[in-house]
Amino acid sequence: MIKLLFIISLLAIYLWCGQTDKGRKVYFLTAIVLSFIRVLKVPVLGDIMPAMPMFGIMLVTETYKSLSALKGWYLYWLAVIVSFLIGLLSTDILRAFSWIGPVWDVMAIATLTPLYIKRYEDLQRFTRCILTVSFIYSFTTILAFWGFYDGVVLLSTTDSDIINQSRIYGISYSNLTQTLSVITICLLPRANINKKVVYLLIVIFSYAAFVTLKRMSFIAIILSLLYFVYVEYKERQYKSVLIIAVLAILASGSDLLMFILDRFDIFSNTTAMTITDHSSQTRVDRINFAMDSFIRSPLWGNGAGYAIYIHNGLMEILANCGLLGIVFIVAQYLKPLRGIFSRNPWSMCTLIFLITGFSLEAAISRPELMCFLGFFIGGYTVSENLHIDYTKQDEQQIKCDYSDI
Repeated sequence: MIKLLFIISLLAIYLWCGQTDKGRKVYFLTAIVLSFIRVLKVPVLGDIMPAMPMFGIMLVTETYKSLSALKGWYLYWLAVIVSFLIGLLSTDILRAFSWIGPVWDVMAIATLTPLYIKRYEDLQRFTRCILTVSFIYSFTTILAFWGFYDGVVLLSTTDSDIINQSRIYGISYSNLTQTLSVITICLLPRANINKKVVYLLIVIFSYAAFVTLKRMSFIAIILSLLYFVYVEYKERQYKSVLIIAVLAILASGSDLLMFILDRFDIFSNTTAMTITDHSSQTRVDRINFAMDSFIRSPLWGNGAGYAIYIHNGLMEILANCGLLGIVFIVAQYLKPLRGIFSRNPWSMCTLIFLITGFSLEAAISRPELMCFLGFFIGGYTVSENLHIDYTKQDEQQIKCDYSDI
């Protein structure tokens, strides 16, 4: 009952804000910023994620006004519904809802973004909101790494597991969000913010990703920094190369570099017949389970929630949604890749996400991770609608502040 009143309150705020275009944009951007809250522990209310019902309210109202709000996503929505209905037969309603949630989040954010972000100035604000989320994740991770974060998740909690995780990984209490935060480095050349701030954010994002000690974090750092340096080099901003040198020196001067190399030492963790690394073996077992599940029902899968936390998004969708999911769901995730060769930063963010979080981790089962994919797809759609040419340095459209360097 209390949670229902909370959602009604969010709806009332939206109806009040929705009276003007500016109010609707503010509500949408606020939901973006609040997406860093994985679980908000509030007395009486319990576990809530305020951004998710906010996106839901916006999507329902926009769809009610016109079904064109879902333009381009009809078949995606159909695949999700079919998977959910099958999931009710193979699992239970709570598990099916839980798995559908993150997949739904991608569609909600990606479809809402072009409805609220229609000008280049709005796209800049949207970008800064995403960078704000990345900063909060990364900064609290660094505080936790140095022992300055007490584990409180905003309004505190009595859940000792969450407190302990937060003391290690920061406000998200997950070491995966920092990997996606570092991907947003690709957005920095076009964020129209002071270059000194840009360099500082690169160091914060990269350092936070380093201390998570995740293999996919190291891959994301390398790919994101390479893209950043490539764009800056093309625009004759050679100072950015120093960032790579500084980070390399910091890594080589500590035990982090040796640990990184050890994490990628695959041969030391294998024998002639088996993988001796426990983490790797668990992933292989779950992928094998997903493959067996897909073979058992290849066309429409075994239903939402049948296979969860498979450390490969493609295999997880195959197991749950079958080939129907590949054609209608994964196809939507691949659309932004069309802008790779035109140096579109949203395309590069999507590509790195698919290589790391989607292919190497269980991102598809985690709403706080899939939100990033929604951001990237939505940003790409807006950039295409605005016909932004990222291969040119247009002083009126794409401009960074170099005034005080």
